[in-house]
Amino acid sequence: FAAELGPTSNPRGELYFALVALLSSRDALVLRCALVAMYQLARHGSHAAALGGLSCAEMLLRILSDYDDSFRVLAAEVIELLLACDTFAHDVTLHDGIALFISLLHADNEPLAPPLLRSILALIANAPTRAQQLRILGGVHVVVSVLASSTGGGAVSPPAGLGLAAHQPAPAA
Repeated sequence: FAAELGPTSNPRGELYFALVALLSSRDALVLRCALVAMYQLARHGSHAAALGGLSCAEMLLRILSDYDDSFRVLAAEVIELLLACDTFAHDVTLHDGIALFISLLHADNEPLAPPLLRSILALIANAPTRAQQLRILGGVHVVVSVLASSTGGGAVSPPAGLGLAAHQPAPAA
């Protein structure tokens, strides 16, 4: 493999493309390994930006929608990290990610709620059109009810920065 790369190729870029390609795998172990590797890379800003720019939003949303809970949690955590990339956030919005996040908040999967809530917050922060979409879809009520149920002794803790107001623009930095 190393001999195929050549002196002018970008092994890091090829790694990103390979990980995104592996998201379409039907093998559970391969998919889980790809998600874990993406999570570990996306925790670092430059890697998150590189991965987020590779049009992987649709595949991650499909995993979030169609797979079992353990894959959903991994996909939600990767999505949460990649939302720091504007291109990725735009792709998530185009593929109805907000509606999917809202629908999955109703699931009885407590580990899934925090990354979904933080993802919603990341999407609507400084994006009035996305905040409006959240309101239109009834997402504000869902978010408030999830947060209210979490304060009643549930295991879900509200993500930092997510207030009960529908949308508060962040101050300019």
